[in-house]
Amino acid sequence: MGDPQAIACRAARAQGDLRPTAAAVEQSRGAWDRRWFLLRGLEASVPRHLFDALVAAHPNNPVAYLLRGVHGVLWGWEARGSGWASAVTEEGWRLLRERCSMAVTDLAHAASLDPLDPTPFAWLLRAGLGLEWSMKDAESCFAEGQRRGPEHFDLYWRMLSWKLAKWHGSAEESLAFARAAAQGAPPGSLRHALVIRAHLEHCDDLARKDRSRLSEYWGRYDVRNELTYARAMSVGHSSHVRSMWSHQVHHDLAELYYLCGDRQLLQDELRAIGGAYDPLHFGPPPHGAEQLDRIRAWANAPSPQKKAQSAQNASQRRGVMWGLIGAGLLIAVSLVLSGVHSAKPYFSHRFFVVNPTDASVDVSIDGAAPRRHDPRQGLEYDLADGRHTIRVTRVDEAAAVVEEGSFDRPGRRFGLLGTCALYDITGAGRYVAARVPYDGTQNEVHGLGMRGQVVEFPEGTTTFRSYFPDEMRRGTVLEGVCLRGPDGRVPCLR
Repeated sequence: MGDPQAIACRAARAQGDLRPTAAAVEQSRGAWDRRWFLLRGLEASVPRHLFDALVAAHPNNPVAYLLRGVHGVLWGWEARGSGWASAVTEEGWRLLRERCSMAVTDLAHAASLDPLDPTPFAWLLRAGLGLEWSMKDAESCFAEGQRRGPEHFDLYWRMLSWKLAKWHGSAEESLAFARAAAQGAPPGSLRHALVIRAHLEHCDDLARKDRSRLSEYWGRYDVRNELTYARAMSVGHSSHVRSMWSHQVHHDLAELYYLCGDRQLLQDELRAIGGAYDPLHFGPPPHGAEQLDRIRAWANAPSPQKKAQSAQNASQRRGVMWGLIGAGLLIAVSLVLSGVHSAKPYFSHRFFVVNPTDASVDVSIDGAAPRRHDPRQGLEYDLADGRHTIRVTRVDEAAAVVEEGSFDRPGRRFGLLGTCALYDITGAGRYVAARVPYDGTQNEVHGLGMRGQVVEFPEGTTTFRSYFPDEMRRGTVLEGVCLRGPDGRVPCLR
């Protein structure tokens, strides 16, 4: 990853010297994510006697026990191997349990010597997987680590592993844990990125079992929008402080988009990764580098749609004169239809109220009987142009008012595609405006948010690529993609 201190530590370890590594880890006290990065690069191949000598020379230093404990975890999992459980030998299981047991002793002692360090608990969770702890034991370990370091990302990362279907949980449990961790996280926190990891693991599982189910899952609006929101609130937020974990999140996104076949989003993440290739994500060299090269080649290859578009463009150039004639006829027809439209609306004009939250709400417009909006649902309303009142209440015993105010229903503008307007109840209030190019057309600026703000979209378009200036620092770009379904329903914007 190009880190000078980590490079120097690795070179010293190759010569049998642990002192630079111990000093670097010691200096990282308080910068727990930095400490994670230094420990992550530790090799299981370093001779065990070097760690024993370090502990003997510094019997009261928590770093000495931490280093030996981390090595024990890596050493144990190396003996097990990276394959499926069915491929692990009896000797592999025995060495995993034996070495992880030694690691637990060292990590627990390191934690007792430094009552502020959350790092040992993240590694205890990994050791616990090898020792087949119960979920209760893992959650207890996670709770203590969380108390020490509420934003220590490795701790959440390890606990998410416990919730995965391939270990002790399920897709539903892993997503629930990720969403709960992100719920109270501030903007820019990497805890929002746990949602990305949970979706990636589920997509990877679907890809192994049934590619058709993966395509169906990736086509869901709620999945795409949740991922867009998670990226925007983590590595895409203006207040995010970049770290080595940021690269890990971009690698996760790149792997996810490659797996699901989305070239455009994959290209964005490859630009974010740049030259900072992480070999521990895709695998050590040369296999990892070859995997990343395959991903880059696929991302940059012309898609079938682009090839078809190129052929279509060539045909259009040959028939440019007919195109000019057609444009003239289209203008003439538009002028005629404009007169018809002024007398009576002819084209479709839709107005939707969208509930992007996780709770059902009742919506009453202009005092009418309320309509029930289930989570992430948009319902169409037949409203006249002009000002309207809205009252949104939660569906619970308290019937708390979520939102109450008024808004202007946009006028029916003339257009060959008609118009569509969207009132977003909650969820988008973090953004004050949206620049929305429709299928590559010129940007339009729309107000987006709560309290009577409405977004208009032309009907019949396919892709909305939105750039949201954040209210905290004007001009910061957050990027999202919203798809409109073939049935004409408005997407759930976040």
